[in-house]
Amino acid sequence: MRIDNLFNMEVILKEIGKRIREYRIGLSITQNDFAKRIGVSTRTISSIENGLDTSFSTIIRVLDGLKLITNLNLLIPEKENYIIQEHNEKKRYKKSNKESKWKWGDEKWLKQ
Repeated sequence: MRIDNLFNMEVILKEIGKRIREYRIGLSITQNDFAKRIGVSTRTISSIENGLDTSFSTIIRVLDGLKLITNLNLLIPEKENYIIQEHNEKKRYKKSNKESKWKWGDEKWLKQ
């Protein structure tokens, strides 16, 4: 199944878990052996493969254990000379030291 923006988080997590399971099985590694290899619990591997949420650092360990870590370059490609245009468009102005002609309207009370 191709993941796109039409799916909710639960569907995406289940699909990612399914793909991780397929890669792990393709390498002929049990959940227990894989968990030991990457330094997490077997329960964590089972949870991920069943589509439960996990930390990003755990996903990085999983990808590294599956020899898929370089695929992160596809997930978040580098941008050369990346400049945020919105930041450049906003300019800061120094407040003028000149007195403003605007008044609160309570000046008549202060003079008494």
